[in-house]
Parts: sequence; C-alpha cells; structure tokens
Amino acid sequence: MENIELQLDQLERDKLISLIQQNQVRIGKHNIRYTRSNKKNTFDHWDKCMESYERLLKTIPKEILKIEKEIRKKFVADFSADRENKLLSLINTEIEVLIQKMEKLYEDEFSKFDALDNFKDRLVKVREKCQELTETYMVKCRELSSQTSEHSGRMSAPQICEFYKMKDTFLHELNLLGPLQNINLMFNDAEEKVDFKGAVEEVQQGIRHMARTLQDEGAGEMQSMKERKARKMQVARETLLFRDLVVNMEPLIEQARLPEEQRNPEIMGKLWERIEGLFFQGRGDWATVLPQFKSVMTVSKENVN
Repeated sequence: MENIELQLDQLERDKLISLIQQNQVRIGKHNIRYTRSNKKNTFDHWDKCMESYERLLKTIPKEILKIEKEIRKKFVADFSADRENKLLSLINTEIEVLIQKMEKLYEDEFSKFDALDNFKDRLVKVREKCQELTETYMVKCRELSSQTSEHSGRMSAPQICEFYKMKDTFLHELNLLGPLQNINLMFNDAEEKVDFKGAVEEVQQGIRHMARTLQDEGAGEMQSMKERKARKMQVARETLLFRDLVVNMEPLIEQARLPEEQRNPEIMGKLWERIEGLFFQGRGDWATVLPQFKSVMTVSKENVN
C-alpha cells in the first residue's frame, strides 16, 4: 500500500506541475499577442489572463482526483479517510496559492478599469466552483471502498504478487498487474468450462515458473565486470520477452473462452505465432513450459464442433 501511495503522490505532483506549465504557456501567448497589437495594458488582455487561471484552478481537482481514482481502481486499493484529508489539503493549498498569485498579478490591473468588484466576484465564484468540483470527484474516490475487490473479482497487487511469486517491483516495472488480473478473472469466470479452466491454470503455472527463474537470475559466480554486465543485459532482454509473452497471452485466452462462432481464428493464429516466436527468442529452459501456454490453443481447437 505504501508503494501505491508514493506512486500516487508522484503522479499527482507531476500532473499539477504539468497543469501549471500549460497555464504559463497560455499566459505567455496572451502576453505576446496583446503586446504585438499594442494592447498589453487593456482590459481584454487581463481578462484573458484571468480566464486562463480560472481554467487552471477548475482543472486541478478534476485531474488530481481522476488519477487517484484510476490508480486505486487498477490496484484494487481502498481510499482511506487519511488519504482523503491529505488530498483535500493538497488541493485546497494549491488553489489558495494560485488565487493569491492572481490577486498579486491582476487586482491592480482590474482596478484601473473600475472592475475591481468584477475581479473579486470572479475569485469568489472560482473558489466555490473548485470546492464543488473537489467534492464531486472526491465522492467518486470514496466509492472505492473495501467492497471494490469483492465486486470486481480482481485480485489486488499484493495478491497477484503472492499468487505468481513475483516481487512487487518486478510486477510494477513490467506493468503486468492489469494483464495478470484479467487472466485470473477469466480463470475464475470459466466455471463449468473444465478444459478451458485447466488450460488457463497451466498458463498460470508457466508464468509463475518463468517469473521465478527470471527473478532468481543474477551474475552468479561470474568474476569479470564484462561477464556480469553481459549477463545483466541478457536477463533484462529475457524479462522484456517474458512481459510480451504475458501481454499477448491475455487476448489469446480472451479469444479462446468465447463461443466457437465468436472466435477469430486469424487473430488467434497471429497471437500464437508471436507468442511462439517469443519463446524461441528467450531462454533455452523456457521450452519446458511452452506446452503449458499452447494448451489454450489446443483446448480451443478440441472444442470446435
């Protein structure tokens, strides 16, 4: 859970920085446009700048909480009261800092056009709108309770790590959480399709075996730096091949579980051709688990009426 919190903090901070930079670009364009047309100190210029800041302010709660919801949904992670308070503090602080900046930049400019009341009214309205948007998107995050996992049937990231004997860093660096969750969902949904369920179980066993061997690999007893570097590069290459194997197995299993008349033999053939090619590019001992992956194709052909 701590790893997810840190990932969310970084993603949300990056998004906030990106939104502020986009606003700066818009403001810069307005400054250039109105300066070139000798309208730098006009009401229209300052009005456009205000519009840009208002757009930024209203976008912050939406984008920050959208990230929070999507990541937590993907990782099947609860949304706690402590996390909500932290996000509220972040959003409210950033909004107030930006409003203070707007006052510093544009209050005097609006007063020159006898529009100070208009300026203050807009600040009040944009603050209220931000609060409204924050609550709206916060409600969506609150819906991600502990029931999320039960209703979706998805295994959480720790459960996937335990099931496939993967390290947390290995799972997330390869971005395999989604594909592995889906493969397990299809296994659970198979119900009375005994042959199909057995084939998927073989794939799960194959994935578990390959993941274990890749994570256990290291430089071994190699002494020279050149040998250690070469082995690390080889393991990195094999790890990427493993990721591609899993990613391609997901749609193949999806096709195989469909009724015969809904399957696309051409797509299945191309997927298996790619998967088989990845095996041949990988480690020699992967040949022992190739039949486990092929079982999905075998079952789909046997079930053809």
